[in-house]
Amino acid sequence: MVYEPSQFVYGLRAGLAGQLNIAPEKVRVVNDFVGGAFGSKGALTQRTALVAVAARQLGRPVQLVATRDQGFTISGHRHETQHRVRIGASRDGRFTAYHHDH
Repeated sequence: MVYEPSQFVYGLRAGLAGQLNIAPEKVRVVNDFVGGAFGSKGALTQRTALVAVAARQLGRPVQLVATRDQGFTISGHRHETQHRVRIGASRDGRFTAYHHDH
């Protein structure tokens, strides 16, 4: 059983099964908390496979815990975005206007 916040559950299952050399029916993917992804949770990652292999070799559950900063660097993919933001402020520093084009 693999707990993974993925938007690619069936592909993740098939990929892990192939890497572990087992039938896909023997892999169960649970994704209770997907959250925002912005393109980063749509593929099988090396970290998922490494954690699964470690759990298999140890014969016990293994959990990867990443800090918030690490979450940005261990992601395999992020879609490029460009934004144009205009902000207006008064002389005393209070925001008076905001416009966001995306």
